[in-house]
Amino acid sequence: MTNRARKSPQAERDIAAIWRFVADDNIKAADRLLEQIEKVFDILAQSPLLGRARSELLPELRSFPSGSYVLYYVSLERWCGCYPCPARTTRHHP
Repeated sequence: MTNRARKSPQAERDIAAIWRFVADDNIKAADRLLEQIEKVFDILAQSPLLGRARSELLPELRSFPSGSYVLYYVSLERWCGCYPCPARTTRHHP
């Protein structure tokens, strides 16, 4: 069975807001960014421990970069997937 990433409603809203922000300047770039983020979700669904453990923020939280953004997520292997938290831009990500 192929694992799939499930996004929280807030993550969906954040991703849509990121797309709109980038699309204001360049729709094609916004589409490419969305494709890149979805590819990262697919990778994380198959290898949920690939991301960096961020237990200093929340237990079980992990992060993984996607371009200029960092995806925060929790692995829910018992449901065969991961639940990505909202993507956020960061310049000073530890």
